Amino acid sequence: GGGSVETRGVDSLGSVEDPTSLLRAVSREGRGDLPLTACMSGASDVAVNDAGRVWAQVDGGLSELGLMTGSGCLVTALQGCFAAAEKELLLSSSEKETDLPPYFASAVGGFVFMKAAARLALSLDLPSVTEGQREETGRGATGPGLACGRAYSFRHGLFDGFGALTPALMRTLSPHITCERFPD
Repeated sequence: GGGSVETRGVDSLGSVEDPTSLLRAVSREGRGDLPLTACMSGASDVAVNDAGRVWAQVDGGLSELGLMTGSGCLVTALQGCFAAAEKELLLSSSEKETDLPPYFASAVGGFVFMKAAARLALSLDLPSVTEGQREETGRGATGPGLACGRAYSFRHGLFDGFGALTPALMRTLSPHITCERFPD
């Protein structure tokens, strides 16, 4: 669906006008009888499972994630972690019924976890950022150090955020999620 995308190694630049339609076509191809969830990360992350006739959009993209090489690959790794936990939960649960396709929630969960950790990283009080730089960024007493060209301060804060997220912080920092069924 329209748009312009350029790739450079693992990173892509540009946009797709209608990611939901594109991902629905990819998901429809599937792998035989196995339902496939197709995902695309960006300002708004999108996950689509055509077999389950469901899609989700996770809003709240942060430009700082775009400055970090491999952030999309990192999301994929998080989604894999969530999928492993989901599989274990499904195997150990006596209640195996869910109204979402297998691993769809894991795909969305990886997006949500990444954005919550990124929001937490932006709120960390990093010692490499001076008061003047904090004011320049418009972030008050917080900030990732990007005003002084230290994108890796954000990267370290992001990884710290992965370990620091609690259920209470997840509720506070989670981005807006839209999850809907496709019309019949």
